[in-house]
Amino acid sequence: MGDVDIEQPKLVALEFVVKDLNTIIALLCDVIGFELVQKGRHSIYDADIAIVSAGELALSLLQPTTTDDGLFFPSPDPRLSQLTFSVPSVSYVDELVERISEAGVPVHENESVVFIDQQMVEEVLGRSPTFVFVKPQTDNDVK
Repeated sequence: MGDVDIEQPKLVALEFVVKDLNTIIALLCDVIGFELVQKGRHSIYDADIAIVSAGELALSLLQPTTTDDGLFFPSPDPRLSQLTFSVPSVSYVDELVERISEAGVPVHENESVVFIDQQMVEEVLGRSPTFVFVKPQTDNDVK
């Protein structure tokens, strides 16, 4: 697009729902050489989670469990579950939500993230990941 300076969201993470967390960690870390950053229980869902650093991109690996420790994970089938983007500024989030809404796409928002309505994304792309935009705490948080 030439000399146009347009702020853009940056893809920072991909989340995958997996059947066997330890097997995929072994493949990504032991065989391929990525770094295991974190492994433990998911903070909301009944699931185990691992975060693997793939350079500038994080891979979030989620394995649903049946321990009744957390909310039931609604769709346990293995898949690419979520694309996570950081945004350039707090004000950009408001502009982004407005543009998405004006395009007729339902948006769900809470204190820290904005979700594009998953049902709408599935209607367009078929079974698909959730698009999540992470809000910076302040405009200085994004580099």
